[in-house]
Amino acid sequence: IFLIHDTGKQQRDLIYAGDVIEKLFSLSKVRKFSKDFYEISKKNMISINELKILIDKITTKNNSSQKIRAPKGYDTEILKTKSKVDIKYLSYLNKRLLKVLNWYREQRI
Repeated sequence: IFLIHDTGKQQRDLIYAGDVIEKLFSLSKVRKFSKDFYEISKKNMISINELKILIDKITTKNNSSQKIRAPKGYDTEILKTKSKVDIKYLSYLNKRLLKVLNWYREQRI
C-alpha cells in the first residue's frame, strides 16, 4: 500500500541516486568550484499521483494507495501552474524505476 501525504498533487523533481553520484564525480574533476552548492536536477516535475500511476504500470499491478494527513512540517505546497510531464522525463523515470525494481527483486532471493 502506498501512503500518499495530503492530496498527492504535490510535484517533485525526482532523480536517480546513481545519476547524482555520476554528476558529483564529474564535478569533483573540476579544478575550481565556483559555488558553495550545486543544484543537481532533471528540471522536470511529476506529481505523487502521477508517480503512483507510473509505478502501477511498471509493476503491472494496481497497487493500493491511501491518502493520509501530511506530518507537521511536510511540504504540501501545490504549484498554481500545472506543469505537463515531459515525455523524455517519463521515459527517464520509467527506466530508472525499472532498474530499482529489478535490483529489489534480485535482493529477495
